[in-house]
Amino acid sequence: MIPRPDLHGPLASPPSAPAITPELPFDQAVRAILIFYLEKVQSISAGPKEFGAPDEISDLLLTIRAARHVFRAMGEQFDVTDVASIPQHLRWMSKSTRPLWRLHSLTLQAEDHLASAEGETAGLEEMIHDWTIRRTSARAELLAALGSKRYQDFGRAALKFARTENAGIFGKTAARRQLRFIIPSLIWEQYQQLRLLEDDLESPKGRLLRDMRRQARSLYHFLAHFRATLGPAATNCLDSLQALDTHLTHLNLAGLAKQRSREYLAAGEGTESPVEGIEQFIAAKRKEREEMKVRLPYFWAPLVSLRFRRDLGQAVAEP
Repeated sequence: MIPRPDLHGPLASPPSAPAITPELPFDQAVRAILIFYLEKVQSISAGPKEFGAPDEISDLLLTIRAARHVFRAMGEQFDVTDVASIPQHLRWMSKSTRPLWRLHSLTLQAEDHLASAEGETAGLEEMIHDWTIRRTSARAELLAALGSKRYQDFGRAALKFARTENAGIFGKTAARRQLRFIIPSLIWEQYQQLRLLEDDLESPKGRLLRDMRRQARSLYHFLAHFRATLGPAATNCLDSLQALDTHLTHLNLAGLAKQRSREYLAAGEGTESPVEGIEQFIAAKRKEREEMKVRLPYFWAPLVSLRFRRDLGQAVAEP
């Protein structure tokens, strides 16, 4: 099984996130959430020189993704001519962070398999060593990116956005509507988008799994960002969405390990290096992925249950 390292932290906004009340205008709530995440990104990336531990990389990537989610899900509240550079910078930072995050995951999965493997392990230690070297290189590249002019440009854009009152507001009249009048319909819309994926659940392909994870995270973030304005029933919905996201994340990591191991074998094809251990690792990841696909409906079932729909209805009725 894929270990549960610090590579996948909680998706919910931490307790220090801005307090959002039902009476707050929706555009101001969105701005407050985005500014919080932009400041958190800079706080994490400005850490000590030892920056690069798995939990730090996970925290940084999850925060970047959360900030990008705000733009994707609530971007109609922003004037793209005013804040266009911020989503672009966040996308660049996500691409710069992912290689190190993935190499952490690959190494941990291979080491976990090596510790519990029965039989041949030949070649697996060499592959782990190769990934470890690449991980060191990826860390150096990430540190260079965080010290680059482009990162400084991101910091300046984020600071300007935070300090400029009403910066980015789009459609000022409509944007002034209170949160209580907007958030229920947005949450139900996200839920319906998630339910549209149900028909292909019996034979999930890669694209479906990515879309399911994206839509589930979108709904999760809506509930988490506005938890203070929603009823206590929202917590039950968050728990179910978190369980589905965790399962989909581990399923994705198993597929990534299988793919990268195959690439490693292909790169060394024709050499006399032993490969039995790597082939067994690939087989184990293939089996694990197929088993997780079979169990996917179990994690999906709570999201379409009467209880989930009732809890969701109670949560959005609270504001």
